[in-house]
Amino acid sequence: MIQWRIKPTAAGIGYLVMLLVLMLIAVNYSNNLIFTLCFLLTATLLLSVWLSVRNLWGFSAKQVRVRPVHAGQDLEFEIALNEHSGQHHLYLTLSCKDKQSDKALLKPFYHLRSGHPYEWIYQQPTQRRGIHNPQSLNVDTVWPLGLFKLSRPLIDLPEVLVYPQAKSAHSVPENMSGQAAHAHTEAEELAGLRTYQPGDNLRRINWRSLSKGQGLQVKEFDGADGDPAIWLRWQDLNMIDYEARIRTLCHWVLECQQRGQEFGLVLPGIELTPQRGGHHISACLKQLALMPGES
Repeated sequence: MIQWRIKPTAAGIGYLVMLLVLMLIAVNYSNNLIFTLCFLLTATLLLSVWLSVRNLWGFSAKQVRVRPVHAGQDLEFEIALNEHSGQHHLYLTLSCKDKQSDKALLKPFYHLRSGHPYEWIYQQPTQRRGIHNPQSLNVDTVWPLGLFKLSRPLIDLPEVLVYPQAKSAHSVPENMSGQAAHAHTEAEELAGLRTYQPGDNLRRINWRSLSKGQGLQVKEFDGADGDPAIWLRWQDLNMIDYEARIRTLCHWVLECQQRGQEFGLVLPGIELTPQRGGHHISACLKQLALMPGES
């Protein structure tokens, strides 16, 4: 059920006070002319409310998408407003109260009509990792006379998972590159070729097969040869505090993604086996984001 809210503006309060004073004068002096004026002012007031309601009716909003972010970055909700009643809507304001700053974020726009959708990127700051619960987005109007502010919910913004900050004061372990302990030639240990998958190490691409029109392929090696899978372990970071461990592991996960390195992640009670690719990266970042707070 849509919950509408209406409250008088400063001009509206002055209008109501003036109307009340005129009503008292009309009753006290039995003046028909003042009675007529009061009825006209009351009719104008009711007409203003009806036009405000009509101005907020007949359009809807949908969320296009929201991009994942890390703590400290702004969430960006792409909102699209579509008119479907065939009328024009004037002097509207999109508003959303920020829980963290307790301030209303406002975006005024002046005209919405059928066939001309209005698009807006709504930004909301984040400070912590984990589940972020944004407020619902409202639409307000003071049209036509500015006597009342009418508001209704427009769209409920979904929960969003905010990843930890990727920050580390510690250098990436040497064995992450997989070069030192297994320095063999490709000619001796090459096991075959397979189709390239997102996240594969770019150094393993077989450019010769690509030049022959065989598509993008990567080289595979037997056993532990080539770039071996490595493990990112929670217990290896005992020298730093709880949240710093999470930030460091997040940094290392993204570093592995950049290098195309196959890796596994070990957290308290959780073990993700070594893999590559976007799905594995997302799963690791999700587990880090949902780690319980430090007790």
